[in-house]
Parts: sequence; structure tokens; C-alpha cells
Amino acid sequence: AETKEKRERELMQLLSGHGALRHYTELQSEHSRMRAEVDELERRLKVAQRIETGAADLNVERAELHRQLVNDHTERASILEEAVVLFDELSRTLSERSSVLRVEPTDAGLSIKVEGGPDAHSAGIKEQQVFCFDMMLAILLSRRRPGWLGFLVHDSRLFDAMEERQIAAAFEVGAKMAEKHSFQYIVTLNDDRVPHREFSSDFDFASYILPVTLTDATEDGGLLGCRL
Repeated sequence: AETKEKRERELMQLLSGHGALRHYTELQSEHSRMRAEVDELERRLKVAQRIETGAADLNVERAELHRQLVNDHTERASILEEAVVLFDELSRTLSERSSVLRVEPTDAGLSIKVEGGPDAHSAGIKEQQVFCFDMMLAILLSRRRPGWLGFLVHDSRLFDAMEERQIAAAFEVGAKMAEKHSFQYIVTLNDDRVPHREFSSDFDFASYILPVTLTDATEDGGLLGCRL
């Protein structure tokens, strides 16, 4: 070991004497830097390989899920067709500009869209579509679950942008469907928004009003102890 150290000192003195020690030090520093770069590149390569492998596995899994979704969609074709037809019937009852329900399998999952005419993006049309979709679900549940004591609740906000004629049509449809399919349809609405003049002559709106009225005019006018 002493001989080795002595020889190393002799070589370093020789390099120093000929001005090469500085170059040796620089080369050593450059070698360390390049070694660090190589290590970093190797690390990135391993990460990229793991990502590529994971992506391939993910694509296989995604393809399998899509296949299962397509098969499920095919098996439930009759139910989906029933939903589409029912949604169309409800939509035509509320407005001349009926909307179309589309349920399709995609690479991203099940796509449920409601498409309408050029004014389909208006707030009033959107509210009608929500009403029809909710009512369609309630009817389908009632058809498939005899004795199902379900209910559908709509807050007054759903009718904010609807015309009075459309609100009246929605109330009449809701009452008719609830009675026919044995579920409750509940609407919370300020009395000044009730379109009395637009109801059909044979529709008795007063018979559907619940005896409990919420008001902030008195201390006991709230629901379950809550004030408006």
C-alpha cells in the first residue's frame, strides 16, 4: 500500500511538473459530469419503459371495458329504445321543438346526450329536457318495479325560464304520469308562478295543492321548524 501511494505521488508530481495536473483535474470533472448525465438518461429510459408498458396494459384494459360496454348496451337495447321513445313522447307534449335522447357507448364510456333544434341551448329548452329526463326515469322505474312507492321532486328553479304554457303542460303531464304509474310527483313553487290561465279546462289544479303552505308571514310558517 505504501509503495502504491509513493508511486501515485511520483506520478502526480510528474504531471504537475509538465503542467498536466490541471488538465487531469478538468478531465476528471468532465468525466464525473458525463457519468451523472448517463445515469440520469438511464433513469429516464427506465421510467419511459415503465410508462410505455403501463400504457399498453391500459389500452388493453380500456379495450376490454369498451367491449363489455358495447355488449351491455346491445343486451339492454330494448330498454334503451323504450327510454328514447318515452323521452320523445314527453318532449313533444311540452314543446313543438321536441328533443332527442341518445345513449351510445364510446371509448370514454357511456355517452348520454339530449339533442334538440337550433334553440336547444336556451335555458327554457334545457329545463324542459331535464323535466322529461327525470319523468322518463320515474316512469321506467315504476314499470319495472310493481308496487314501487317512489316519488319525483322538482323545485321551482326548474321552471324559471319556461313559458307559462310549458309550465302548465309539465304540471299536467306530471300529474297524469304519477297517477298512471303510481308514484308521487311533488313540485315546490311560489303561488304567483302558477299558470292558472294555461291549464286545460278538465285539469283541476286546486285538487293537487297540499294543505301545508310555507310562509314567512308567521312564526309557524316553516317546515320542520325551519323558516324560509
